Amino acid sequence: MQVVFKETGFCLTKHQLREFAETINSSCPEDACEGCGMKMQCHKFLLKTPIAEIDLAVTFNDYLQIKDLVSGALFNIDLMGYLNDVCKN
Repeated sequence: MQVVFKETGFCLTKHQLREFAETINSSCPEDACEGCGMKMQCHKFLLKTPIAEIDLAVTFNDYLQIKDLVSGALFNIDLMGYLNDVCKN
């Protein structure tokens, strides 16, 4: 599956995409900006990817968008698998 965010594209297997989702979920808690005075306007931090040599420099807003993109892609994969395997006539 190809996942594209801004100017970066990744061709990932389903396993790598799930691994990326786990990494995203453990990288930055949702309430990380709750007590901060910057409120999601801070500098970038590094987000690990399934490719060991590549990390992404992202803002918290970018992080949330990538998290949504990856979880949406996994939802579509799972839905297509369900429709193709379970719902055959």
